[in-house]
Amino acid sequence: MCSLTVDILPALWKDAGLGVIHSVARPQRGSVNLCWIVNDAYVIRFDTSSREVSRFESEAIVYRRLAGSGIPVPEVVRLDVSKRLTPYHYLITTKLAGTPIIDSWPQLPESKRVEAARAAGGYLARLHEYGFDFIGKLRSSGSRFPGWYAYVEDYYRRYAIRALQQAILSPSITGRIEAVLQKHKPRLEAITQGFLVHSDYQFENILQQNGQITGIIDFEWAFAGDPTADFCIQFRWDEMCPGSVQPLREGYASKRPFDADHEIRRRIYELLTHVETIAAWVDPANVEQVDRTRRQLLDTLRGLE
Repeated sequence: MCSLTVDILPALWKDAGLGVIHSVARPQRGSVNLCWIVNDAYVIRFDTSSREVSRFESEAIVYRRLAGSGIPVPEVVRLDVSKRLTPYHYLITTKLAGTPIIDSWPQLPESKRVEAARAAGGYLARLHEYGFDFIGKLRSSGSRFPGWYAYVEDYYRRYAIRALQQAILSPSITGRIEAVLQKHKPRLEAITQGFLVHSDYQFENILQQNGQITGIIDFEWAFAGDPTADFCIQFRWDEMCPGSVQPLREGYASKRPFDADHEIRRRIYELLTHVETIAAWVDPANVEQVDRTRRQLLDTLRGLE
């Protein structure tokens, strides 16, 4: 359990040369990382997991690479993985204006909703223009793969093993999933270039003011791979913001047309997202939640078989 309190902040601010702290607040959203907003100008987040390698390293790489691109991302002020002053890695960035689209969506007029969703799609297409000479995690210590299919297979197996161990998925279901991956292996092997994938592109991580996108945040899970992977949670977009999928896709396609295999690959990645969700994020004791996720998984699976 994290034992940090706001009392640690003055030492970190002094170390970063950021002056005096006048105000500290907790954001309304965000539960994975301990986070504070300082002086309404900076955001500090702590990686309180037990990992030796900070997931913020990938996020800092993205923010630095996108600096000056016109894509609204925060500026990296300090990434500290030394654990000199705290037992945790931490990242300090500038604070962007705006509120998460998911919070402001109900209050936005219809025209502003469409404008915001189309702009979100356009920015996603622009993110996908950034290429890498590898496939895998962005940080230097991250896993790299000889091809995209190898990445997908590794991702699937890590979560399938957990789901089998917890008896949430049966060997018959995982066998069917593996058959689908084999069936579509040529499509996945055709992806030879790694591009920037946000990996959590949803409306909690996109900020807006009056329908104008002001920020895209939380790239801690970003990697180099197939851009279509960012559409793996398309099924959740309309749940978060009803009516958002079509304008977001239109905004995307206006800058980066979808290829012929996009929809099939999207459904493959959606299937694997269900595997991850049921293995890592669903409480096995919550029977209703397990059953709902399993139904979603099976519906997607049947559509691919």
